[in-house]
Amino acid sequence: MPTQLKLSNLKAYMLLVPGILGFLITEFSLLGTGNYRQGFSAANMLWVLNLLVLLSTQAYFTAAFDKATARKDTFTTLNAMVPVAFFAFYFLFVIYSALQAPETPAGSSEAIGPLREVKFSMAGTFIMVMLVYSGVSFLFVNNYLVKRRIQKFEDLTRRKELYIAFLLPMKRLVRAAVVVVGGVTLFAIIYDILKLTL
Repeated sequence: MPTQLKLSNLKAYMLLVPGILGFLITEFSLLGTGNYRQGFSAANMLWVLNLLVLLSTQAYFTAAFDKATARKDTFTTLNAMVPVAFFAFYFLFVIYSALQAPETPAGSSEAIGPLREVKFSMAGTFIMVMLVYSGVSFLFVNNYLVKRRIQKFEDLTRRKELYIAFLLPMKRLVRAAVVVVGGVTLFAIIYDILKLTL
């Protein structure tokens, strides 16, 4: 019954290292203070890669659960795989965007920097919708679907095996993501307040 992938609490937190590195690059200007665009591009690649790894890991457990229960629930697997496919393409888009020249032509009055006019196109709207969908699926829906199917088994031993092999690692992954994002956000707030007041 156990899956090939063992996900302990430590491993779950280790999966979030690329995102933490991305935060450090932007917060502490690790690529140089005068090079905002390169620093943000590198951090953005790390963040998207991190999200791709997290979603892929959760999708692995969801698909393995479907296989172990010998029930092909296409909705559960599809719900886990759609965000993975989106983030794989989005990662390639982020790399492509990082290699492009800045959008602002030389001599224009529009400044290149952290603040730009937001222009939501259909592609931008699609990306935003997929980010929200992926977040909701990762945090709530996938775990709920697996939990609900585990509860349908009448054999308590089988339920426990499925919980330990699949749902527990999925919960660890979500918990680690929430703790790290919350901790990094709190650290950034405190650090920025101290930087502005001292």
